[in-house]
Amino acid sequence: MLKNKNQQDKPTYLLNRACEYCGEPIADQAHSSRTHCKYQINDGTIKDCKTAKARENDSEERKYFEKRKSEIKVIDKQIALMFEKKGENVNLQDLEAYDIHLDKSSELSCDKNGQFTCKYYLYSIHFNPHSLTYKIIKND
Repeated sequence: MLKNKNQQDKPTYLLNRACEYCGEPIADQAHSSRTHCKYQINDGTIKDCKTAKARENDSEERKYFEKRKSEIKVIDKQIALMFEKKGENVNLQDLEAYDIHLDKSSELSCDKNGQFTCKYYLYSIHFNPHSLTYKIIKND
């Protein structure tokens, strides 16, 4: 069937489909698997219901990782202060004085020689549990 040039395809909303996040109607002509509004940018404002719903669902996990990230940044600042004052070789008393917790690092690893490495954002602390020596190394 040929369409008239003056006739425009206007969306219809007879199926009463709506966005799962904001409730706005979804046109009947949209793909049948569409469950959220289309991604839109209006006047610099982004509307993305699919991402907003996903963020809402994993908000507890996001909060946990944001808290963890801020803890590591605080410890990293303390390591920087200690590195400035004490140098790269420190002892356990120095770590305790600057409130540096090795168990709160972003990554903890152990090599085959028994040397541990605690990684933070800007610094890593290498330590040998047998000799109780701690060495601060700036990450690249």
